[in-house]
Amino acid sequence: MEQVARSPFVSQRIHDKGMSNFSFLSGIVEEGLRSGEIKKINPDLIFYFLAVSGSGVTDLVRKIRDPNEHQVLIGQAPDLLWNGISLNNLIRHGPFGSPASGESPAAI
Repeated sequence: MEQVARSPFVSQRIHDKGMSNFSFLSGIVEEGLRSGEIKKINPDLIFYFLAVSGSGVTDLVRKIRDPNEHQVLIGQAPDLLWNGISLNNLIRHGPFGSPASGESPAAI
C-alpha cells in the first residue's frame, strides 16, 4: 500500500485517506507505550509498520481463494506482528547489528 500510495500518480489526499483507515492504531500504540506493553520505539514507526503490515495482509487474503486459508492468515497476523518471527526471545540484536530492543549496545 505505502509503495503505491507514494507513487507520483497518487495524490497526498488519497494517501491520507487510505492511511486514515488505520487511525485507530494511533490510540492503541500510545496506550501500549504508556502502559509499558510496547517497547519504547518511535510511535510513528510503530503506527506505519502496523498500517502497512495490515494492508499487506489484506492484499494477501484477497489473492487466496480458499476461505479456510483466509482464517489461518488472519489468525496468524496478530501473533506475527506482536511476537515477530523468532522462535525465542533470546535474540537481543537486530539483523544489522543494532539492538532490536532499542537499548544501546552498552546496555546489553
